[in-house]
Amino acid sequence: MNIKPTARQLRYYEKAKLTSKESNHEKPMGCVIVCGNFIVSRGFNKTKSHTIQHRNDRKSNYYAPNACMHAEVDALIKSGRFDLTGCEIFLYRQDKHGNIANSRPCISCMPALESAGIKHVFYTTKEGFAYERIS
Repeated sequence: MNIKPTARQLRYYEKAKLTSKESNHEKPMGCVIVCGNFIVSRGFNKTKSHTIQHRNDRKSNYYAPNACMHAEVDALIKSGRFDLTGCEIFLYRQDKHGNIANSRPCISCMPALESAGIKHVFYTTKEGFAYERIS
C-alpha cells in the first residue's frame, strides 16, 4: 500500500539510503531495523553471499542467477540476538539515475523477516513509498 511517510519515517528512509551507499552491488539497497526510536541494525546488499541467504533462498525456491547477500538478511544477521518482535524495517533503493526504485522484500526475505518477528515493512517503489504489515 502506497503511503505518505511521516517525518519520523522519512528520517529512517534517509538512514536506509545512506546505508545503501555502502553496497558494492550494481543495484544498491540499504535497510535499517528500528524498534521504537532505536536503530537496532542496518544492512546492505553485497555481491558476496552468505550461507543464511542460500538457506533462505532454498526454502522459498527463490533462484537468482547472480546470488548475493540481500540487505534484509545482512541486517538480520547483524542484529544478533536482539528481540525483533514488533520491530519495523525500512528499505531503500535507487536506480542508476538516482530515482527511487522498488525495494520490496523478495519471496526469500519476507519469510525471514516474519520469522524474526518484524511486523512492519516500509519500502520504496517507483511511485514513492509503501508499507506492508506482516501478520
